[in-house]
Amino acid sequence: MIILIRIVFNSCYAPTITLIPSQSSLASPLQFRRSQDFSISSIIGFNCNGSLARKTQWTVKNCTSSSCLSQIQLNEKVITTLSEFYAPAKTFAYGIYELTLTVTMTKSPTLKSSSSAYVRITPTGITANPVELGTSMVTRGHQQNLLLDPGAYSVDPDEDSFNASKWKYEYYCRIYDESYNFPNLQGILLSIDDPRIDPLNPSCLTSRSDNGTQLIFGNLTLSPKSSLTILAGSLQSNQTYQFMVYMENRQNSSVQATGYVLVTVTDTQPQLVAVGIASCSSLLSTAQMLFEITLMSFDATDFTGADPFLGPFCFSLFIIIVVFICLSMFMSILNDGFHHVELNSIEDQQILSYMLKKFLNWTRKNYLIRLNKNSLFDILDLRRPNVEETYEIRDSRMHSQYVDPIENFPDKIDQLLEALDRIYIDQKKELLKLKRAGV
Repeated sequence: MIILIRIVFNSCYAPTITLIPSQSSLASPLQFRRSQDFSISSIIGFNCNGSLARKTQWTVKNCTSSSCLSQIQLNEKVITTLSEFYAPAKTFAYGIYELTLTVTMTKSPTLKSSSSAYVRITPTGITANPVELGTSMVTRGHQQNLLLDPGAYSVDPDEDSFNASKWKYEYYCRIYDESYNFPNLQGILLSIDDPRIDPLNPSCLTSRSDNGTQLIFGNLTLSPKSSLTILAGSLQSNQTYQFMVYMENRQNSSVQATGYVLVTVTDTQPQLVAVGIASCSSLLSTAQMLFEITLMSFDATDFTGADPFLGPFCFSLFIIIVVFICLSMFMSILNDGFHHVELNSIEDQQILSYMLKKFLNWTRKNYLIRLNKNSLFDILDLRRPNVEETYEIRDSRMHSQYVDPIENFPDKIDQLLEALDRIYIDQKKELLKLKRAGV
């Protein structure tokens, strides 16, 4: 008796993992700015004849210059169970991180593989804005105070808001002319409140005093010198100055930022005008915005940001006048018109006849109306005029024969204006075509 025994070997090996981008190490990590999103994708290769079901898991550890020990808990928005790791902006703090992908075969938990990528999160760098909205040039009257407030107007893309207390501030000023530089002594810049004098590059202040009464620094407790007010009369009229603010991080002196603004001083007292609503920058975008407001689909944050009082006030005025009053009047007119049509029903053929006459008038073919021939109505399949309409046509003919020509003068003027308008529109179209063609 022969017994046959069949042995089947189900060969299965641990999967292979390739991370993209590759070739990163603790000494040479991938670098991303904190204000940008980043992702690490993977290619997983399977060496198994059986089930390919697997479990993927990403883990993140905080690293020092020599090792990665402490595992960190991620934001719930970061999904760690996919083959790709995606991190939104501002997820990680500054530093180096080890991102490890572990793939485990579900049928054989002992078969698993891991691969790691190293990432360094670096600062984006702040934008130092001495004045609101980062304006590069402003105009001030001789009898107006000048406020430089980088602590309020600067932007840190790595944070939700700018923290003025993390920075040191120094202000410099020079007369904006090719023959003058920023005041300095042996190459070391003199700040605007420095009592020392550079004989080659005069100070911006007209009557400089050592006690600094022309300058007022703000926020001396929480964020010292984060704002500077130059009092009225301190700058010369009809002169342009360049102000520079130098900012240095208190915790890391290598992190620095510099902002500039040109200030023209005049004898008048103009107000600072800055457009803060991008949707009102052109005629088309303004019309689109107003139409969205009419449909009650809008975001009012730009109005409040432009001016705390005038923005909401003008917005409320527009809503009351346009949305409630004008639209209500428009709907009332439509209702009244439809009600009038309903009460005064007209036959369809009369309506078509009326529309045809109007169309022929607009196309300047009045002679077809004046022909009053049966062939015209037969061709167009329209109702022939009744007795009243016939008398009306005859009266209009008689009136046209004996009427004073001056009575037609307004109509002739209207026709002339329409012709000029058409010529103007045609010329505008031709100019637009030439511009697009680069002529």
